[in-house]
Amino acid sequence: PIVHFAENSTHVPPTLPIQSMSGNELVGYIQYPNHLSGTDHLRSFGLLLQCLLSDRDSPLCGLKAPNSDLDMVDVTSLYKHGVPEFMAAFAYRPRNFVHSELRRYEDRLGSHGLQTELNCDTFVACVEAIHSDFSERMLSEDDMDRCNIIYQWYSTRLALRVQDDGWW
Repeated sequence: PIVHFAENSTHVPPTLPIQSMSGNELVGYIQYPNHLSGTDHLRSFGLLLQCLLSDRDSPLCGLKAPNSDLDMVDVTSLYKHGVPEFMAAFAYRPRNFVHSELRRYEDRLGSHGLQTELNCDTFVACVEAIHSDFSERMLSEDDMDRCNIIYQWYSTRLALRVQDDGWW
C-alpha cells in the first residue's frame, strides 16, 4: 500500500480499529523520492524523521535521509558531521554527510545505522576516500593536515580498537 500523510481527515471513522505497526513495517511502506526538491520538502521530511525516530529503541532497517545534495540515501552510507576524522577524510565529499538542516537528528540516527564510531570499517572508508582524492589532484597544505588527522587515528587509537574488536 502507498502511505499518504494528511493533517486532518474526515474520511476515517473514529471507531475504526487501529492495528499497531512496528517502525520497520512503517519504514518499509515509505516510498522515498530519489531527491528532495527544496527546503519545503526538506522541512516535511524533517517532521517525518522526527516522528520515526521518537521512542524507537530497535534499529529501523532501510531508513533513508537526505545528504548535502538532497539525494535520499541509506542512513548507513552517511557519516556523523563534526567527527574530526570523518571531516578530514570526506572534506571533498559533503554528500557523505546528513544534510545540514537535519544534523540535529544525528545522535538518534546513530542507532539506525549512521556511521558515528571510529572503527576499522570507517577507517578503511576514510583511507580510501583520501587515497582517491590524492590520485585525482595535487596535495595542498590542507590536505597534509587531513592526512595527519587520519594518521593520528591510525597510530594512536586504531590498533587498540582492532585488538578489542578481534578484527586483525
